[in-house]
Amino acid sequence: MAAVTRASGRSRKVRFRYAANTILREAAMWWAYNSMKEAPWAKAAFREARDRRGQHYHRALRGLAARWMRVLWTCWSTHTPCALKRHTTAQAALSAG
Repeated sequence: MAAVTRASGRSRKVRFRYAANTILREAAMWWAYNSMKEAPWAKAAFREARDRRGQHYHRALRGLAARWMRVLWTCWSTHTPCALKRHTTAQAALSAG
């Protein structure tokens, strides 16, 4: 999900990561897209990326997918179910909306 940074001397370029698990990336993108319909924090995070940070649609969706991957990794590594009540971004979105 993360971009690739290539730096040499004074030049620094951030590029799309082509060498990745494309099936997992596609699944994460669909998960992020569908989560905007159900999770208020996901929709708020996507709108914030689009409106405030000026990201293009697919870049904002990749950012949301990366957030979901962090949630998934945390749940898997700590052996706990996903509880969005503990998610600070979710709480902020629920209190604002």
